[in-house]
Amino acid sequence: MLKYNVCNEYDRLRLCAVGIPFDSYLVNGEWKTFFYPRLNQECVELVDILEDSAVSILNQHVVSYEEVKAFGNHASVYGCPQIFPRDSILIVCNEVYHLGGRTCILGFDMDVSMVSLRYDHTDEFSPSIPFLEGGDTILLDDIILCGLSQHSYHLSNRMGAEWLKDSCRLREVKTINMPEYYYHLDMCFSVVSNDLILCADSLILPSDFPDVEICRIPDSELSHGEINGLAISDGRYIVPAYNGNPSQTLIGILDDYGIDYSVIDFTRHMDLLGGIRCATVPFLRK
Repeated sequence: MLKYNVCNEYDRLRLCAVGIPFDSYLVNGEWKTFFYPRLNQECVELVDILEDSAVSILNQHVVSYEEVKAFGNHASVYGCPQIFPRDSILIVCNEVYHLGGRTCILGFDMDVSMVSLRYDHTDEFSPSIPFLEGGDTILLDDIILCGLSQHSYHLSNRMGAEWLKDSCRLREVKTINMPEYYYHLDMCFSVVSNDLILCADSLILPSDFPDVEICRIPDSELSHGEINGLAISDGRYIVPAYNGNPSQTLIGILDDYGIDYSVIDFTRHMDLLGGIRCATVPFLRK
């Protein structure tokens, strides 16, 4: 059985899943799969950097309609994007949580025991239906920070956070309301290392937030998710750039703190409201 264990966002990354540039949908009653070459180019560059850092990649296969239908998730109606696997999966220590919004976990060749957030997909989205995505969960040493979207009902909501509070016994869950122009928490908040967090100017953190160095970045520099990076280890970080341009404030902070970083042009992913963190799921950090 696959080994998996993730206790925080910055321990040495050993095993990671990376999204694949495929999307599958029902079109006029027929299941169709689409391939995106430009997304693939960005994925290849990301995988190269991870493998150069001795990170093993957990491969996905393209999910079939039969798999999705058998699982019973609402993706059998709304589609099965595998570009951003972070949407679906949260690993807290040695427990796997399937977050109900997508079915990407079916694309992994793995046998795990997991807790699933499920609901009746025939209902309309509403605040009373639990919904949670991995991009709204940040795993710190002793808490899970859970972002609540103000943008629409079908993004992470308070009921989804309550489900996580009830389901997860290993960490305390703290919620945070995001400004309405951010879809997910990892589009305005990023853990770089044990003692450095990046945060959008407008994000108001809880009063009892852990005592760690927090560097603010102007919201004007984060309009495409330029903060949606990934820590490979404590002090090694991957930065997304939009049209070749990363946040200059972010780069300055990394330089000031002596962080070793790589920059990837991730424009096509960012146009789809995701980034490097969204396109990856750490399975093993130690």
